[in-house]
Order: sequence, then C-alpha cells, then structure tokens
Amino acid sequence: MTSRDTSTRFGRRNFLKTVGALGGATALGVGGRALVDARDEFVEVNVGYAEESGLDAALSAADDVVREFDFDALTLRLPADVVGWLASRSDVRYVEGNGQLRLLDDESGEDRPAEQTLPGGVERVGAGRLHESGVTGRGASVAIVDTGIASGHPDLESNLGGGKAFAEREEEVVVDEDEDGTSITIRDGEDATGPAWQDTHGHGTHCAGIAAAADNGRGVVGVAPEATLSAVKIGTADGIDAADVAAGIEFVADEGMDVANLSIGEETPSQVIADACTYAHERGVLLVAAAGNADEGDDNSGIRYPAVFEEVVAVAATTGTGDMAEFSLTGPEVEVVAPGEDVYSTAPNEAYGESSGTSMASPHVTGAAALLLGEGYSNEEARRRLRESARDLGLDESEQGNGLVDVAAALDLD
Repeated sequence: MTSRDTSTRFGRRNFLKTVGALGGATALGVGGRALVDARDEFVEVNVGYAEESGLDAALSAADDVVREFDFDALTLRLPADVVGWLASRSDVRYVEGNGQLRLLDDESGEDRPAEQTLPGGVERVGAGRLHESGVTGRGASVAIVDTGIASGHPDLESNLGGGKAFAEREEEVVVDEDEDGTSITIRDGEDATGPAWQDTHGHGTHCAGIAAAADNGRGVVGVAPEATLSAVKIGTADGIDAADVAAGIEFVADEGMDVANLSIGEETPSQVIADACTYAHERGVLLVAAAGNADEGDDNSGIRYPAVFEEVVAVAATTGTGDMAEFSLTGPEVEVVAPGEDVYSTAPNEAYGESSGTSMASPHVTGAAALLLGEGYSNEEARRRLRESARDLGLDESEQGNGLVDVAAALDLD
C-alpha cells in the first residue's frame, strides 16, 4: 500500500485560535483559509463543535443557519465581530470559511456518434473482460458528487436512480448549440427543465458516463454499465461551496450508497469536508477522488483535497498509452492511477465529448469499485483488492501509487 503523509491532517480536537483582535486583522481558519476581514459585516463559516454548549454558542451568535450536519457541525452566517470569540472557545473544534473547490477537467468538444463504442479507458482498467463474463455492477449504487447528471441522456437514464441538489441552479445556462448556431438553454424557476439535480454544466454528466454509461447499443459503455447512478449536485458553473460538498457526502452515507466519485479539489483543506468523509467511510461508503491538475507554470507535486484524506482513494491520471499525464498532480497519497487524457464520454443534450483531467481518471476507479461492490465486497475489501491488483507501469511510486487499476485482476485476487 502506498504510504500516506498524515502530517497535513488536522485532528478533531484542533481548535482555531485567533491571532489577535479582529480590528484591522484577518482571522484565519484551518489550513490558513481566510475567515473574515475586519471590513466584512457578515461571513459564512463552517463550525464544528465538541460539546452541546459549543453548538448553543454558535446558534446564539448566528444571523442565519445555512445548514446542519449529523457529524457535529453546521454552516452559519455570522456577524464578523463574533468569529474570533466563537473560534477561541474550547467547546468549538473549528471555525473555517466556507471556501470553494474546483472541477478538475478541460473539455474539448461534443458530437453524437452513430454507433456504440467501448472507450479505451474502460478497456485499460480491465472492465471489458468482466462485462463479457456478466460482471456489470448490477446491484451497486454509484453517487456522482458533482454538477448533477443530464436526466434525459439516452446512455444514462436507464441507470439513473434519482438524486438530490445541494447547490442552487443557475437561472439560465447555455448547454449546447445546434448546427445552425441556435442556443439550447435550461431555465430555472417553476417551469425549469428537469429535476433540481439536472446538470447544466456538463462535468458531472461526463463523469457519470465514464463510471456507468449503459451498454445499450449506442454512444459509450461505462466501467459498470448496470450500476445505479445517483446525481448529488454540489456545484454549478458559479462554483462549489465546501458546505455543499460536505452535505452531499453526508447524503450519500445516509442513503446507504456504495461508492461516491469526487472529481473536485482544492489546495486548502476543509475540516467540514474531512468530517463528512469520516462520517461516510464509517458507514461503509467507498470514497474516490481526483488527485488534481497542475496549474500552468506549477510543478506537479502535491495533490488536492479531499483526495489527500485518509478515507479517500486518491486517483492520478495517465495517458492512453500508460505514461503519466502531464497535467496530473502527484504525491505520496496517490493510491492508484487510471486513464484521464482525451476521455470520451457522455455530455448534456444527448451528446458525447472528450475531456481531460484527473476528473476523468477518478470515475474509472469509481466504476471499477462498483463492479466489486456489486459482487458483494465491502468498501474496505474492494479498496484493498483494487490496490493490491494494480499493474505496475514502471513509474515513480509518487506518480502511480500502486499502479494502474485492473479490476479483472482485482476480482480474481486470492
């Protein structure tokens, strides 16, 4: 197993301490995330409490309660001048700004294929061989914690079991253009097209197709083509709030889903997301996350959160030929790799397209996990099998972790 550097983890009893009076200063949260500037009147924060008295104090200070969690945390709108007081209490575990995460891909066009294709990535992770023997993920539930899923897509609708939205939909989003240039839009409000978890961005739909597009004679085939998909919408084109991510992960656990894909990331850790990951892991959910993409001009070291967290399988990306993708972040926390360059999958408006990123590598592993979970393995056993059966690509361990996922070998592992 690839060793994990836990020095960046923050314990459940670590308290945020203010670094002086707030007058003219900026309070910092976990990992150095800015909480509030003295010029702000109100700030939205995530608060974790150690005792009921901490909860009572937080609620008494709040201007508004945005969200409450089952793991001793909540999201509040607080007056700026009480943040330092609340953060310094011994019955409060942490106070952190409700920061934003990013999607980890780069899209490159859409089309509508005439015939069904088995994408190269599905073959490379060994799923094609299992499909031929009847191992298709039937009985496994896959949560795509992302921008939603296109509800009417012909390659996804038969596998869609529903979903839930934690992020608000945009008022109007252009999702495609006809050949004549006519824009196709999805509008919100009472006459909104589709459910609240409808994907108006495309990222979640693309990830869903990689993990579990149906084998129905058209479009593409996913890694686990008979798994049940759930759209857990935690972001839009406007961004992704940490509290929405935590709420989505909590929902996955409470609904008893088997595996969750998290193709999102940020450099700064969020304790509320860490708490949610622990909560889900303890309830049997296998969490899989993208390692992250390097920004232009940066080196490739240091993967993103939540992939860093111990409860999460961190997935880096390779090319179609097994080389390390030049955009993929690396580090000692990487557990396995999967294809992430020019991956062909589903897109909104019944379309298909290519995207690149560790966002695309992660759902290959999520789908592979679904194949094992559908055969009755637990989250920990599925994770162990994927890790121990991975193929060595001859890359550095910080790049490939244990190697390229080979789910056929994982199923045959003694």
